[in-house]
Amino acid sequence: MSTVDYGWIPELEKRAGRLNNLLDVYSVLSIVRRHVPLVKHRVDVGKVRDLMRSYSSAKGWVRRFLALSPMVKRRLVTNFGGWQLADAPIRAARYATNLGGPFLGAMSPLQECNLRCEGCYAGGRDQEGQLSHEDCDRLMREGKEIGIHLWTIIGGEPFLRPDLLDLYRDHPDVVFQVYTNGTLFTPELAQTLAEFGNVIPCISLEGYAAETNARRHFYRGRPVYDYVMDTMDMCREAGLLFGGSLTSTRKNYSTLSQVEFWQMLCDKGALLAYVFTMMPVATHEPSVFDELMLSKDQRWQMAEHIWQIRKAFPIFAADFWSDGSLTQGCMAFGRLYFHITHLGDVEPCVFFHFATDNIHEVSLEQALNSPFFRAGRSMFPWTDDLRHPCPVIDHPHVLRELLAEHKAYPTHKEADGITTTLKCRIDQYAAEVPACAAL
Repeated sequence: MSTVDYGWIPELEKRAGRLNNLLDVYSVLSIVRRHVPLVKHRVDVGKVRDLMRSYSSAKGWVRRFLALSPMVKRRLVTNFGGWQLADAPIRAARYATNLGGPFLGAMSPLQECNLRCEGCYAGGRDQEGQLSHEDCDRLMREGKEIGIHLWTIIGGEPFLRPDLLDLYRDHPDVVFQVYTNGTLFTPELAQTLAEFGNVIPCISLEGYAAETNARRHFYRGRPVYDYVMDTMDMCREAGLLFGGSLTSTRKNYSTLSQVEFWQMLCDKGALLAYVFTMMPVATHEPSVFDELMLSKDQRWQMAEHIWQIRKAFPIFAADFWSDGSLTQGCMAFGRLYFHITHLGDVEPCVFFHFATDNIHEVSLEQALNSPFFRAGRSMFPWTDDLRHPCPVIDHPHVLRELLAEHKAYPTHKEADGITTTLKCRIDQYAAEVPACAAL
């Protein structure tokens, strides 16, 4: 850590606090490009400038970013453009020696939730238990030691725990993407997050009211979709950078494919949208394939649609699977990210519900370099086609080989469904999807 140069970050933070126009943005990009230690990232900064000059959607995104709260602009630019990039050599050196170079950590501080959504990826987990505030704080500190300044907070519903606000406040050099169902927001909460500046709410919805309420139902007698719309309004009015979290299924595929839906998200103020394919990881029921999971054709059509949305709208949309080209394949096993459950189990991915280590028994460093995680990274890449990178549904032999060799335990009672009752369906799906992608 002593060899990392952080001396330029105060200058960046000062400039970031005064971002008002495109010239200011170019000035900030020049500071970053001049000081970031890796040549790759200097090239990337140049690509960002080119995007702003070449695509109206990219320039439109930046203009929308400039309208955010001053503290939001200051923290996000400083953390993403400063701390995260300054520590890139730490991650690169680790990556080169198979120590894992994650730029992102994910954790579920609690599993308790006030909703019961159909097909929830975490629906099989016991809601009892949670990471203590001390656990969460320790993970932030240990994460920074290996170059992590970006954490995804999931659950459960994170805003059921008010003490997490203290975590966000106490680690201003970390960006927190907080996935929420949006039912607990108030104008006061939105304003508090805007004052912190380092929290990005990612609000779950399935489409319009019909699709969202069909899966998420009601909370305290009110349709969940209404809460989502109100929460987006509160985030926009507070000047927060926020986004949508969309689970693509057979039931909402047609809606998520409509340009009108994406226009609605932009109109509400969302600058981000993450699309997650429905995953059969919290059930033993084969019906999830017939009723919820995208067909092979729909999956690739959705991937193409996301590319078109990025070109046409001032919103950054990402498909967690089919955008594997952006991360050069699967991110799991601490290669680029990992997940820690509410009980402390360290999973390769949010959707890979098996573990060999627990943070109550080992450090984060030890967990990331367990034989299980090292073996997963050693097997990578398991495909040359980055459009189907997942070891759970695209390459299930990877999952099974690792589980057999390292005796990884399921992290909840439904997790082994993918190796038992759903095994044949997953094998069939894995065989069909690459064939479709090749068409």
